[in-house]
Parts: sequence; structure tokens; C-alpha cells
Amino acid sequence: AAPPPPILGLPRDRPSVAQLVVRHRLQGDEHFERRDFNAAAAAYLAASQLSSMGEASLRCSLHYNCALASFFARDFEQSSAQTTLAIEAEPTWHVSQILQGYLAAELGAGDKSMRAFKSALQLCLKNVIKVRLPNGLVLSNSDLVGTKARARPVVLVSSVEDLPSIFKAPYKTPPRLASGWVVKESRSKHGRIFYMFKATRETTWTMPVAVKPPAFVPRVQCMRPGFA
Repeated sequence: AAPPPPILGLPRDRPSVAQLVVRHRLQGDEHFERRDFNAAAAAYLAASQLSSMGEASLRCSLHYNCALASFFARDFEQSSAQTTLAIEAEPTWHVSQILQGYLAAELGAGDKSMRAFKSALQLCLKNVIKVRLPNGLVLSNSDLVGTKARARPVVLVSSVEDLPSIFKAPYKTPPRLASGWVVKESRSKHGRIFYMFKATRETTWTMPVAVKPPAFVPRVQCMRPGFA
């Protein structure tokens, strides 16, 4: 007998896009920690391409991670492109602006470098931050921040090495069907699915979600003060 037609809406054996994004990101983190920056950049790039329609903070973190890994791999062209995408995703996150400043200096664009550094200092108002430019000049935002920020530790950025390597982004794991439930297709409403508990044959249109989501959450390094 011929196999039955596939049921619309059934979960597939292959991983979802969200799960693939996290797997690529984890691979990137592992490569980064081993200082295999070319492999890290490739993994982050793959994750960012899959999450092009994802939430802004997730896209920003992936583009930023790829940009940072590419910088250390001396691939300044890719680093510059990814930094631009990170800034477009989260325009108010000052760390991407700092990276863009160092990148522009590496590429010989002094005016663009200075604009990026000044923009970063204007965006960071939670801490006093001092950035040492490649020419040795030190810029600070101390005259822009309030009293509470001045009481916190000063953040000194002397080079790209001082930037955080992993940016924490909120990530919601996909829902998982609760144990003991199966997916069925309605005979009266073709294409619509429902859920049945095998032990009691109880049915519901609403997906029963497992209490604990699957462990597809990326490992995140602690952020340094002032980079949150």
C-alpha cells in the first residue's frame, strides 16, 4: 500500500531554523574560544544568514560576533560589512560603533574612525568609558554621563582585544510537544491538526507544551562592566 500523505503542521525530524541558528552559534563560540577565528567567523556568518528575519538583538549579536572574529582573522572587508549590519540591527549599542572605529582606522579612513568613536561615547551613558584610539589619543564620555555613572568603575578600551567576544542576546527556544501527546489530522477539517493524549485519548486543538524546553540555549560568557 502507498504511504499516507504527509500531515500538514507535523514536526519534522530535521532541526528547525531556530535550532540550526543556535547550533551554528555554539560552533562559532567554540571556535572563538580556541582562537580559530576563520572557522568562528564562518559559523557566525551561517547563523546570521539563517536568522535574517529574527529579532534585532539576536541579529546584532551574530553580526557582531562574525565581525569581531573576522577582525582577528584580518578579514577587514567582511568585518566591516558585518559591523555595519550589527549597527543597523541595534543602532544604540555602542560596542559595535567602537569596533567600527578600530576597523575604519585599519582601513585608513581616519575621519570615519573618529566619527564612530565619538558616536559610541555619546551612546554609552551607563558608565564612564575611555577609548584609546590607534594614534594614542584617549577619548572619554565623562562629561556626558550623570553622577551615578561616574560612581561606577571606568571602562577602558585600549584595543579591539578589550571588546567582549560574545554578546548575550535573548533567545526563546521553540515550544516542544509535551510527553505522551501525539499530533493528528482532523478528518472533518482537512489540513487542520489536533493533539491527542495516547493514554486517555483526550484531544485538544491547543498544543500541550512541555514544561521544560529543549536545551538549545547558547552558552554565554559574562559581559564586562559597561558593555551590557
